[in-house]
This record gives sequence, structure tokens and C-alpha cells, in this order.
Amino acid sequence: MDQEALKNNGLLNPSVEEIKTQSYPDYYDLKEAKRKGMASGEELNSNFQVVHNMYKRILENYLVGILPIVKVDAELKNNSLYFPSVPEEKKDFYQGTSGLNTHYFYLRNNIYVERLSQGNIDTFLEKAEDSNFASDSSLIAIVKKTFLMVIRQKESEIEYASYDRSLKPNALNEAVVLEVAYQNEYDQEGNSLDGETDDKRLTFLSEVFVPNAEKELSENNEGIPVTVLFTENLNIK
Repeated sequence: MDQEALKNNGLLNPSVEEIKTQSYPDYYDLKEAKRKGMASGEELNSNFQVVHNMYKRILENYLVGILPIVKVDAELKNNSLYFPSVPEEKKDFYQGTSGLNTHYFYLRNNIYVERLSQGNIDTFLEKAEDSNFASDSSLIAIVKKTFLMVIRQKESEIEYASYDRSLKPNALNEAVVLEVAYQNEYDQEGNSLDGETDDKRLTFLSEVFVPNAEKELSENNEGIPVTVLFTENLNIK
């Protein structure tokens, strides 16, 4: 494939190394990827990277079109408690590579494209150099048909999965998982500028905003299950 075309299409970021090392939990099936030409030796390869990044772009566009993500994100942005956005240099892998164009929300699911059929993978690779791939009707159709299978954390029939390092189940296994992140304000010594407001923000998010956002996002016409996560350790100093 033409590397310049892939670069222009934004398909070289994130790199395959970042996808592999920054994803958590990592349940990529190397054996299946290798069988479908998306792994070389014991490592995922550039074919995986390209299909992964194409698929994620189309999926994010699709989700923004059918779920009120932008609306709910704006509600938090306009809240009187004022939630500062996480600076670019402090965003984690998922927020830093998000294509939702939101202040706080980002897609937390991993994209297990090795689960796609060989025919679907080949279709993605054939269209990778097309600058309009994100609006290609055949690729959109594949994503709409397969995404719940591609994003679920485990292929087994478990009901809940874990998205943090405690391994405590905190999200539906077969759901769109969205996470919310912001950053409190600190002085140069790392002390909070307003501890009382920090506490109010955390209480509002955990007890009011996140439950309401999850309910609103789940009440969609497509019947797509949605889990919204928020963890206090996202308030990065």
C-alpha cells in the first residue's frame, strides 16, 4: 500500500505498537490475526493497523450520528461547576486518539478487527488508499453489521467485563463503552485550587451526570446498549 496515501488518510496514527501496548485489557487474538494476514510472526502488523484505524473512524462517525453524544457532552461543558478538559499532552491512549470531537467523552472499547471475516478485511484493505473511505457505503454497512461483535471485550457469553486494572466488572460485555474524563485544577505544587468544588464535581458526575447520560444514550432507536464509565483516577494532576 502507498504509505503517503495512508498517511494522508490518517491511518498511520495510532501505530500498531501503540495499539498493542496502550490498549487495556488486551485480548487481541494473535493466532486469528495471523491466519487473516494481520500479524507477522508474533506481532500484529501494518494490515491490522490500517483496518483497525479505518474501522474505528467509521464506527465513531456512525455512533455520533445515531447517539446524542455531542449533546450530552455539551451539557457537561456548560455545567455551572465548570469541568476543565484534559490537556492534549495528558490524555490517555483512548482519549488522545478519539475521533468523536467531544470535550470529555471518548470510545473506550478496543477494536478487535481480527474477528472480521477475511472478505470484510480484504474490502477494508482494498479501500485504504481512498481518501473518502470513511463515507464508503460498503464499509459503513460492514461496520453497522459487525460492530457489536468487534467491540465486545470477550467473545464468550459473559454479561459483564472489566475496563480498569482492578479487573472488577464495570461494563456490559456487548455494549458501546464511553468514558468521561476531565482534569481538576492544581497549583505548581500539585495542590487543588478548590477542593470543595472538586468534591462537588465528583459527586455530580458519579451520582447524577453519568447515570443520566447512560440512560439517555441507551434510549436510542437502534437498540444499542451503552455503558458510560467515570473513574476518579482520570482527574490527572
